[in-house]
Amino acid sequence: MIKEGIIYEGNEYVLDKKIVTEKCTYYAYKNKELRKIKFFEMNNGKLENVRDIEELKKVIDENYITDVE
Repeated sequence: MIKEGIIYEGNEYVLDKKIVTEKCTYYAYKNKELRKIKFFEMNNGKLENVRDIEELKKVIDENYITDVE
């Protein structure tokens, strides 16, 4: 189950986008006050830090369709 909001390094982030690829599903959480976005990936039903940052950059560069359920 995906959380709508998380605390990361003491700051609250809200779910912004979901990016689905053939290899992985990424979740983007946004903190408007800090103007930061933190990406996580789903692994065995848990959100974890992105393992392959180059793959994430490629996905973003290719303008994959993003969506929040």
